[in-house]
Amino acid sequence: MPLTQKDLDAQTEKLVKLIRSEVSGVEARLKKEIINSEKNIDGRFGEFEQNMNRRFEFQKQELESRLDDKFETNRRLLVNDMQNFQDKIITEIKSIKQETQVNSGHRRTLDDHEIRIQKVEKHLFSN
Repeated sequence: MPLTQKDLDAQTEKLVKLIRSEVSGVEARLKKEIINSEKNIDGRFGEFEQNMNRRFEFQKQELESRLDDKFETNRRLLVNDMQNFQDKIITEIKSIKQETQVNSGHRRTLDDHEIRIQKVEKHLFSN
């Protein structure tokens, strides 16, 4: 039996419906696959971001610890230098004070001698 135009049109219509239904199924599966892939990628990026944040926080803490250690070391050195400087100043002040006391004692002795000399001169010249 020969095929008629009507038969060909019916077959074409069936094929178009079949192709459309297959394409719709493929589109739906592709959409699901794309959505799942996006979720998977988002999850991986989220994990990556969390991992990087943990690493950054760890490195930040390490840097802060090193800076604290260096600061404390330098502070100790500075305090030590200041204390040494203070010791030098105090030693020098004590030395100056001792010299002043000695000079003050000499001054009294010289003043005392001056008075005695004046008495001797007065006695000698009055005769």
